Amino acid sequence: MRSLRRLAAAALLIAASACIQEENTVTLFLDPNGPVTWSILERNVRSDSKNRDERQTEESQFIVAARVHQHPAMTGLQRLGATDIKDSILQDKPPYSVMTEGHFRNLEEMGRRLFTAYRIQGTSVVTRDREKFVWTLTIESVPEDMSDQDTAELMALIGTKFHVALREGEFADADGFSINDDRRIAELSGDLFDDRKPGDPPKVVKLVWRMLQSPRD
Repeated sequence: MRSLRRLAAAALLIAASACIQEENTVTLFLDPNGPVTWSILERNVRSDSKNRDERQTEESQFIVAARVHQHPAMTGLQRLGATDIKDSILQDKPPYSVMTEGHFRNLEEMGRRLFTAYRIQGTSVVTRDREKFVWTLTIESVPEDMSDQDTAELMALIGTKFHVALREGEFADADGFSINDDRRIAELSGDLFDDRKPGDPPKVVKLVWRMLQSPRD
């Protein structure tokens, strides 16, 4: 299996936005009763072309798509069936900044929709053991024949930095994520869809969190 980033590199060789650079921070905000807000913040979006005309063309293509709500972050969330999708252009001159958000009922369903939409073989499961919750993502394979549009959307949805943030509670354990000091934010370590040789075992990432008990009077 080729990594998602390798697929993206191949697509970018022929895509019109081949020289667009950005910092893309993705955060899944998890509410205590289950709902998830998928937030995508694209910052410092600009072309690195040395040619002024090419740079203006590439940057114009990005911001025009954002203005008509057809940039990859938006179309990706639409494909997943997110609700109440909103996007905001925070900086309308280059380097651009755009925020895009959508909502899902829970992590398990959200992960399943992601895998189904992009033909990724794997599972997304949330289990509960008393006060602890466990989200397990198992990735078996990613198709090598993704279209340029699919690759662009998946790259936008995963971002260059991928976080899960708890509205309440704290993370207790993680595999494939690093947990910050206050235990409320977890950041993905490495590439979610990394290189893998035939016969390699599935990649498994996991987050464990618990709800904190209110102090008694």
